[in-house]
Amino acid sequence: MRSQKLATHKACKKATIQQTNHIMMPVPLLTTLGLFIIDGNEYPASINRPAENNIIGGGALYAIIGGRIACGQSLGRQICGIIDKGSDFPAEIEDEMRTWDSGAIFRNTPDRLTSRGVNIYGEDGVRQFVYKSPKKRIVADDILQTGNLLDLRTFHFCCSIERCEETIDIFLAERAKKGILTRPKFIFEPFPEVCVAENLENLHKIMHKVDVFSPNLNEAADFYSMLVLPETPEDIEQLALKFLASSGPHGGVVLRCGALGCFVKTRGVSLMLPAYHQNQQNVVDVTGGGNSFCGAFITALELSGDWIAAGIVGNIASGVVVEKLGMPSVKGDTWNGVLFKERLATYLDANKQLLTAFDPATINWI
Repeated sequence: MRSQKLATHKACKKATIQQTNHIMMPVPLLTTLGLFIIDGNEYPASINRPAENNIIGGGALYAIIGGRIACGQSLGRQICGIIDKGSDFPAEIEDEMRTWDSGAIFRNTPDRLTSRGVNIYGEDGVRQFVYKSPKKRIVADDILQTGNLLDLRTFHFCCSIERCEETIDIFLAERAKKGILTRPKFIFEPFPEVCVAENLENLHKIMHKVDVFSPNLNEAADFYSMLVLPETPEDIEQLALKFLASSGPHGGVVLRCGALGCFVKTRGVSLMLPAYHQNQQNVVDVTGGGNSFCGAFITALELSGDWIAAGIVGNIASGVVVEKLGMPSVKGDTWNGVLFKERLATYLDANKQLLTAFDPATINWI
């Protein structure tokens, strides 16, 4: 009896994967190698705050929501990513994600529990993240075997240096076999734990393969064992230059600087773009701000071809995400009750002296 049940389960699992393989969609504008996780938060007794559960999280989902904010509803179905649904996947989470009008691909994996984790906050405010169920990574073969994801125009990595390089090489080789002559844009957001001096040589070796390298300021400083973070735009630029030196001729470095915004550095652009929220009282939870920035940045860069436009859109998307716990509410192109165009106008007006040469028509797809 047990062997019969096992055989039936394997057949069901195979059928589920085959259905996923035949999903066809418009040419993907963005997809991600990030992980989907259902998060929870636990707080110390001293702050008398109840635990929070079933929060949509993980690098994949934040990159997807960032891309969706950046491209607008009309292109939303081209923002893709694989979401593995375990046997305990909450229906209300899927319902919420479907309101985004994105191209997220739900894949049934009934033989496992959904990837879950919990953020545990200590009395000192320091956060520790612990997995509550085994994580399920998305690997290159998942992309190759799912619909037409290999035709992607941009790709978001949140992983190790070695995995980033290996996956890029696999994708480019497989695209060449299919006769796809264009090259997608790759944005690399390194895992925090790989941002150490011992990995700097390996990072520089792959930088020419990455179109956008985007660590946060702390991670960038950790690669060079800096004990004091740079604070001025001039000092931040000097740090960005260290990475740009090994980038390809058309590549760039975007340092995410939290409340300061982002620094965009290419061989033709050098600019500190302020954060969307200058009043930090409007920031509720910074979780996912970086992932959403990266998804929005690479999407906007592909649509506009303009690094400043991409930085502006990335800052706006990150600003949307940090306004509330979990994912933002969306209706069309209205995010947390505010239209994207209104947010863009607000940002440009607040920074008009800095952006005197920027043409707002560059962001013309929403």
